[in-house]
Order: sequence, then structure tokens, then C-alpha cells
Amino acid sequence: MKIFKNVPAWAAALAVLLSANLACLIWGRHYPVDFNSVNKHFKFDTFYTNGATGYVIQDAKTGKSLLINWDFGDGEQPGEVSYFFAGTNILNVYLKNNRAPRYRFIFHGLEKSEIWWLNEGGASSFTERVTYNTNGDRSNFEIWYENGWYPVDRRNGHNGIIINGQWRPLAFDANGMYGDHANFDIWLENSWYPVTRQNKQDGIVIKGEWHPITFDTNGAWMVGTSTNMAKATFQSMGKERE
Repeated sequence: MKIFKNVPAWAAALAVLLSANLACLIWGRHYPVDFNSVNKHFKFDTFYTNGATGYVIQDAKTGKSLLINWDFGDGEQPGEVSYFFAGTNILNVYLKNNRAPRYRFIFHGLEKSEIWWLNEGGASSFTERVTYNTNGDRSNFEIWYENGWYPVDRRNGHNGIIINGQWRPLAFDANGMYGDHANFDIWLENSWYPVTRQNKQDGIVIKGEWHPITFDTNGAWMVGTSTNMAKATFQSMGKERE
């Protein structure tokens, strides 16, 4: 799929390793396992720390962790799965009931950073990626829209993106993907007006006539050439990611 065109090679390789891990688990349920051989290579242990329980798989020779399965006692089992390379945590998968998994990839070294891959709308592919810099501050937030990644532009407490020079609020379609446009209303002269889209331009209908809308330099809605509109505000009619 084109959505994976910009996925780094390391992420693709990790996906293959995770798939192999799952295949091994399925294989083990149907075929006998030589546990003596397994114990030569891996150590299994349980633990309790800071109110959390779980089990850990370690390399039998080095004692370094390979995988940790966390249970935080909140009904989510497991609540988190941590993967390690040479004893270093490189990926955490956060699992919640009735919510898509959240993936946190961790980069180490001088330019250490983190990237979170998300599909908050419940789609079968990633719809958001968020990057944090060496100080732990969010440095980039992008969403997948029409075969490309778009930086999120937050205005008046709502996330949106710029399309053809126009700011568009974000909302999910019925498939859990960001749709070609979100349905929303704007507040104008003591009334809510539904926004419609014509020729890739947002607008509203006033007295039977369609008028384009945009922001002025003060962040207020402009309808046509008028600038004495109410302060920009809107109400998303679809699901949205805060």
C-alpha cells in the first residue's frame, strides 16, 4: 500500500520480526516443543514492581531482556508489551480495551528521539505519527491523508491541516481514516452555519447563496469580503483527535 511508502526500513524489519514472533507462538500451540532446547537459549521469569506484575523473557547466556509483558492491574491484559534489542528497549506496544494499539519506537544515542505510530480512528493502517525530540518535547505531528503525510496545524483548540492553501479541521470517516473533508459548523452572527465544500473551497450558504470562508489576519472567519465575523470557532461533527 502507498501508505507504507515512507515507512523506514528498520520499521519494516521490525514488523517482520514481530510477525515471526507471532508465527512461532501459533506454531507452538499446534506442535510439541522441546523445552530443554528452549531453556538453553531463553530464561523465563515473573516479577512485581511498583504495583505492576508481568513476565520477562531473557537471553539465557547474557541475561539481557528480550521481551517484557506488563500487567498494571487495570483489567488490560497485557497493558504493555516491551521489546528489546541487546538489552535495550526499542519498542513499546500499549494495549487498551476497545482501542487500537499504540506503538512507541525508541531511538537511542546522541540524537535519541521517539516516534509514536497510531491509528486512533481504528483503521487497519497507521493514521498518525508523532515525533519527540531529545528533550522529550513534541517536535512533529503528522496525519495520513490521501496518500501523503500532512503536518497538523492546530487552531482555536482544534487540529487541522492545510490543503491547497485552505485550513481543514480533522475528523475520521466511517473506515477510521481521515476523510477528504470534515463536516463542521462555524458560528456567525448568533447562528451555526454548516460548512460545505465546492471546488476544493470551504463555504457556507447565506440566504440561498454560497459564500467561501477563510481566516483573516486576526484568526477570525472571513465570509466573502466581510471581516466583522465572530472569532473563529467550530464544532466538529465527526470523531476527532485532541
